[in-house]
Amino acid sequence: MAYLYKCPWPDIAAAYSSGAVREIAQKHNLDSEDTNLLWWLCKGARVYQYYNRNADGGARRRRRKQHFERIATTVSNLRSLLETSDDDFDDISMGMEDIASRMEIPYPDLPVDDPTTHHIKLILSRYPHFMKLLEAAELSARQSARRILPMPKGRPENKGLYEFGCYLADYWEYEAGRQFTADYQNSELISDALVFMHDAVSPFAKVTNSALITTARKIVRERNSQEYIGR
Repeated sequence: MAYLYKCPWPDIAAAYSSGAVREIAQKHNLDSEDTNLLWWLCKGARVYQYYNRNADGGARRRRRKQHFERIATTVSNLRSLLETSDDDFDDISMGMEDIASRMEIPYPDLPVDDPTTHHIKLILSRYPHFMKLLEAAELSARQSARRILPMPKGRPENKGLYEFGCYLADYWEYEAGRQFTADYQNSELISDALVFMHDAVSPFAKVTNSALITTARKIVRERNSQEYIGR
């Protein structure tokens, strides 16, 4: 079967090979030469892929929160270290001017009348705003961590599957000319539209019947509402 449309995304194109698309079309009495079916499948899969890759789930929220907290702790430790008068600074100070010169970093002129004064201390005394910037960075990181709230309780919506389902429902109604319904019994898919949705999604994503039913029911409910004006 030759399609005029060529899917531009290799992983999606591999899932929806000509044989896979022909099998879906023949099973659901669709035109196996329909050039639009592959377009709808690839576009829907791409949207599904986008939302799943960018989903801000609970695990990702926790990782981001921990990342900001680590930044704040690191900056706080740096501030504490720079504010101490530990003799270990002598070892650091000895090589700072030479390394700064080789890196072509401007190095401040420091008084040499007091050899006991640490270079780092003198630099900070010449640039007091540097410590203030570190303090601001620490506070900003802590605020960013506090802004990341826990996920709401309950099962989160599968936004990617919902968007993919809307593409499939549009194809089913506008291209195939059939009503999109979500009939089921227990976890068994009954209506042709729901089985089509399963067969269309399966080559690209592993989704449970329960998730398909929940998504399809939401799509049907929206399309039957008076507020629905199309996508």
